[in-house]
Amino acid sequence: MNDLSPAVTELIDNHPYRYSQSQKSEFLLDTKRMLRAAGYNSDRIEEQRLGGIFGSRNLIIGNPEAEYLVTAHYDTPGRNGFLLGTSPLVGQTGANIIMLLLLIPFFIAEMWLISSVLDQPEPSVLAVIGAILAPVVVLILLMLVPMLIVNRHNSNDNSSGVMCVLQCALYAAEHPELADRCCFVLFDNEEWGLVGSIGFVSRQKKRKIDTGKQFAINLDCVGVGEVLAAVTTVAPGERCKTLTDSLSRLGLPVECKRSQLVFMSDHAAFPDAVMLSYMNRSKLGPLYIPNIHSRKDTQCDNRLVAELAEHLWGYLCKTV
Repeated sequence: MNDLSPAVTELIDNHPYRYSQSQKSEFLLDTKRMLRAAGYNSDRIEEQRLGGIFGSRNLIIGNPEAEYLVTAHYDTPGRNGFLLGTSPLVGQTGANIIMLLLLIPFFIAEMWLISSVLDQPEPSVLAVIGAILAPVVVLILLMLVPMLIVNRHNSNDNSSGVMCVLQCALYAAEHPELADRCCFVLFDNEEWGLVGSIGFVSRQKKRKIDTGKQFAINLDCVGVGEVLAAVTTVAPGERCKTLTDSLSRLGLPVECKRSQLVFMSDHAAFPDAVMLSYMNRSKLGPLYIPNIHSRKDTQCDNRLVAELAEHLWGYLCKTV
């Protein structure tokens, strides 16, 4: 099994978190330098600027019209891991259900506050508006403020996915006969709602590129875990089944899942896509991604990432 390229690991070591615009700019600049040193021409490296309030920028490597896209998000999150509820006991889905149940007392208190105001003989309009908005504002702040606290520990989420994509891109640089038939994309602002991938799909449509004919393999958190989960938002298509069958034959412990609420990532922006993510199995059975969006995200098994990149590249070579 090959190791990760020293150029890839050095890039991530130099840019361990990519939260602010300046941090992202420095990362993109060094990534483009690395790709050019590997043999990519400048016309095969596109920094796609989406604008908007987030100022999102994607990095497209190769042919954007290719049938196969290998993707990851390069932006790193704030420190809001407690909201994601990754639980070694009940798994990620179970923890999210518990988090929702914990909101029930909050909404009961809100209804009581509104009722108390309305029970006054002549409640003012401002009092009613305040009773409605105050709890909502508190809830929004509870969810938003932690996202604004920079998390400086992102070894798995999603530095591992970025390394895997770039490793595949370096393989492609050595095989120009295949490089034109697959594309590697690093998305921005996944953490703020799949902004980069949704913008990429929108730009593809403007370019008259049919994303329905493209298959996106999205890599998110592939550096820690026991089980390789293949997650789709809809029933997996033939290309997804071919991929998972290929990885299973190579000995990787693949488990297919469908999820439209939990385990969401940039694959959800595409009609035909899968997210590959290494996960742990909780004590009660369901899967979870450990330690994401927290200062405990300090581990990444580079050999696990290298193995996946090697197998993915083998699959692409046989397919394209």
